[in-house]
Amino acid sequence: MQDIYRDDPWMDFPVTEAIAEPAAVPGLCAKAIANVAPLDAQLGISPKKTVPDALWDALFGQPEPQAVEIADLPRLQTFAILDAAKVTHLPELLEDSGLEHRCLFKGSAYDALKNVSPWIVRLEDDNSFTRNLFTCGEAYWHLWGSLPGFYVRSHESLHDMWRHFRKFTRVEDNEGRGFYLRFWDRSVLNAARRGSSDTALYHALIGDMRIIWHSPEPDAPHRVWQLSRAAA
Repeated sequence: MQDIYRDDPWMDFPVTEAIAEPAAVPGLCAKAIANVAPLDAQLGISPKKTVPDALWDALFGQPEPQAVEIADLPRLQTFAILDAAKVTHLPELLEDSGLEHRCLFKGSAYDALKNVSPWIVRLEDDNSFTRNLFTCGEAYWHLWGSLPGFYVRSHESLHDMWRHFRKFTRVEDNEGRGFYLRFWDRSVLNAARRGSSDTALYHALIGDMRIIWHSPEPDAPHRVWQLSRAAA
């Protein structure tokens, strides 16, 4: 697996940052959405936007039914994989949100790590928690600047998504050593976008889904990326 972290406490071995930007992972397609301005507090505005205009179609749009196969699919759902280590009081915020959610850890790992662990939540349009994910402000619940995780479009249920992503919380390297993989971190997603020797891992992680994440850089602080399987 390509090394993408330095001294990451979740990993069992020391790693280094990737410097080069090789070609994208074969079979995956990365597209940039530039200049996505985050929401402000929207004081005195009604109705309030849930997400920036530039992201609404990517996050909540539905495909036009052009074939029976498409028409028969359930509606596309929107999920977020969020890092409780980056979001103050995330379990409590999710509990108060009214949204379906679940921690990716369970058992003793959940008991010990729930406040720093990854959580999955099914987002809904016109929900205050969803809105706060895309709001830049001074309140701790305004989460745009926290880079808390990534977003996923899928036809599956939350339970199916939870089962899928749990498989990647702990994986093995090429020598069979197990380690926790922070796949929800933008460093991992950027490695998939730029290219990685571990093509199979990224294809298994992404599958038929579309993954969306905010990845600020000095020359493009409001750039958002979409990663999905390339069209045949």
